[in-house]
Parts: sequence; C-alpha cells; structure tokens
Amino acid sequence: MTYMSVRAVSEALNCHVDTVNSWVKKLYPDLPKNGIATQLDEEQVTEIKVAIQNSGRTDLRNVSQLQNVY
Repeated sequence: MTYMSVRAVSEALNCHVDTVNSWVKKLYPDLPKNGIATQLDEEQVTEIKVAIQNSGRTDLRNVSQLQNVY
C-alpha cells in the first residue's frame, strides 16, 4: 500500500499544509501523533480531497482536476 505525507498531499492538491492537517484532525482525530510524520493511505487522501472540494473553497480549482495523486 502506498502512503503520502501531509506535505505531499498538500503539494498534490495545491493547498496549504495547515488545510490538510485541519481535515486530517477532523476526519481522523487519532491519526496525528506529536513528533511523528502523519502518513495517509489512498483512501484517506481521497476522503480529504473530497472534503476540501465540498468545503466550498473556490481557490482550489485544480483539486477537482486531480485524478490520482499516486
């Protein structure tokens, strides 16, 4: 299984790392651990991508165009 860091997801979605971290904390509150880089699997990345799309943000035009970040 392939994993992506929060930074890699933010770069792929062209949004700020804090945006991805915020959604990780909302969707997966037990996942982030202090001092350990958070790794997300494909299902988690997809759920975060959809959440960002559905949040109504208009500055993420390329998110809807992102087919597969792997």
